[in-house]
Amino acid sequence: MENKQIEKQTYTISEIAERYRILNENFCLAIHILSEIRDNNSVDESQLNQLKELDIEFEELEMNDEELAIHGECIMLDVLESQFEDALKMAVEFYNSPNIKIWHIEFNKINKLIIKLGFEVSQLLKFNNMLFSSFKLLDEYAGLSYHQPFILEESNKKIYNLCNFDITNASALAISNLKERIKYYHNEIASKELYCIENSYNSFEIDICKGFIAKCKKAIDITTNQLNNISKFETDSPVVAATVNADENSDNKSSSTTNQPQEVSKNPAFTTSRQVLALYYLLNEIDHKGMAQIDRTEKARFIEFLTGKNYDNIYSALSNPFKGLDKKNPKKTLIDLEYISQYFENLGLQSIVTKIKNDSNTQE
Repeated sequence: MENKQIEKQTYTISEIAERYRILNENFCLAIHILSEIRDNNSVDESQLNQLKELDIEFEELEMNDEELAIHGECIMLDVLESQFEDALKMAVEFYNSPNIKIWHIEFNKINKLIIKLGFEVSQLLKFNNMLFSSFKLLDEYAGLSYHQPFILEESNKKIYNLCNFDITNASALAISNLKERIKYYHNEIASKELYCIENSYNSFEIDICKGFIAKCKKAIDITTNQLNNISKFETDSPVVAATVNADENSDNKSSSTTNQPQEVSKNPAFTTSRQVLALYYLLNEIDHKGMAQIDRTEKARFIEFLTGKNYDNIYSALSNPFKGLDKKNPKKTLIDLEYISQYFENLGLQSIVTKIKNDSNTQE
């Protein structure tokens, strides 16, 4: 008989995110219950029953080829960081350290307490081990433990300042020439790799550097995709190609904060937030129910195609197009709504104008 190879099941990003979201909730509840047992130095039947109902086994879920081709492997780090943020914050506190390499100390203490209490010892030991094993596997898969915020000791401030990706990324995004931006990220990676060699004795600092390097590599993937898009424009349109090449070859000494050289509009009034709002209303006018089912990634890519604006900024704005309306001073968002309303009114799209006015009036 021929041995048929069993294909590994693959998932869409939405499916992976949903499964990990549920697992994150289970992690949080499990840590909460174990914390109660540890703090009260006691365990009861109801706590055991709650734990038995929780699925806390982490497994690596594989993206399907279609999503992988669109987003690249680096998207999984975003999924894991966003979906397990709450659980990892609780774990850092529960295991008394941001460094997962020493979590086994607290893990062993919990085991000893379970044995001492003598209530359903085998069940509780098995559960405690599963939780700890899942966190270890999660960290091995994506190295997430060092991404979580915590109070820094004076001795740790140097490495965190050195590996502050937000500062590095801001400097990189100020470089509009994409090839030069990629080179900048590579230089940052090289400097951190050298630091790891010079400080190989310090596993904690090496972990911090690895997290920084992983984010730089992800940024390189994103920037490379932007370059590939430009190459496609060069093939499709000689006019666009000439414009893009001119931008890329210039010294670009301008103080402009624009991140992508292919942006057509330089009008400062045409902000990303306004363009996202306008397209949000336009797309929902076309098919409100259908648009609600479309993944935010696809919406962001479509708006990037129409506007030429930065994909990450568009994606962020789409998470809450009305960001600011729920605050005490929603003035900026209201001004944006009034601004885009004029365009729809000039086009005669009165139904959209009415929706914008209704949305604005609820906040006044």
